[in-house]
Amino acid sequence: MDDLKGTSGGEGNEPISLVAFKYAVTPFPAQTAFCGDSSGTYITVGWLFYLLQYRGHNILIDTGAGDPAPFRKYGFHLDAFREPVRLLGDYGLKPEDISDVIITHLDFDHIADIHHYTYADIYINSAEMQERGERIENKNKVHTFDTSMRLYDMFTIEHIGGHTVGSSIVTFPHGEREYVLAGDECYVNASLEKGIPTGNSFDPEKSRAFVEKYSRPEYMVWFCHEPSVVEGDTGYRVILP
Repeated sequence: MDDLKGTSGGEGNEPISLVAFKYAVTPFPAQTAFCGDSSGTYITVGWLFYLLQYRGHNILIDTGAGDPAPFRKYGFHLDAFREPVRLLGDYGLKPEDISDVIITHLDFDHIADIHHYTYADIYINSAEMQERGERIENKNKVHTFDTSMRLYDMFTIEHIGGHTVGSSIVTFPHGEREYVLAGDECYVNASLEKGIPTGNSFDPEKSRAFVEKYSRPEYMVWFCHEPSVVEGDTGYRVILP
């Protein structure tokens, strides 16, 4: 395991803040959300990114997409939309306040706004970077890992590889549970509740293994398309103060 930006021991009891930002809402085909679905129906999804604050560091988990054009390109009708950077500003942070950006994978809605964060270090799985790394212009700020890495002796970035070749999750302990920022390893909570992987997996076996493991009660999982994470069409929610 790589260890980047490590700290000296003893900081593990310091508070962690976790904030969710929902910047869009759209209909989403159920057959994409759930493996084996043939209903022809749609579910409502949110489009989210997350912020971790720890020991003075502001760490984004994905960036969101501030341009509506890619949504239209891929056939998504926006029922609501607010630029992610503006949402971050509503919370009180400017792009230059972000110290680190962890990219769970390189789909447009997770990476499109990376150009705003010119001061931040960027972390991404090496296979994902090799496959689609052209989506990141400032490659001098990129740190890659193969299997997993630790950030600030608190957060673990772990390769899963179910959704895309290099898709990853971020975990950290909180109380008696492990918090999991899971990107798109599943789209919505119902996948874990029903034990159904997504209908859009690079590696279906790894997707199923993810569902089996992280549906256990010791994990608190947060996805990037679960609309109930943040009330309303757009906005933010402080999950851990």
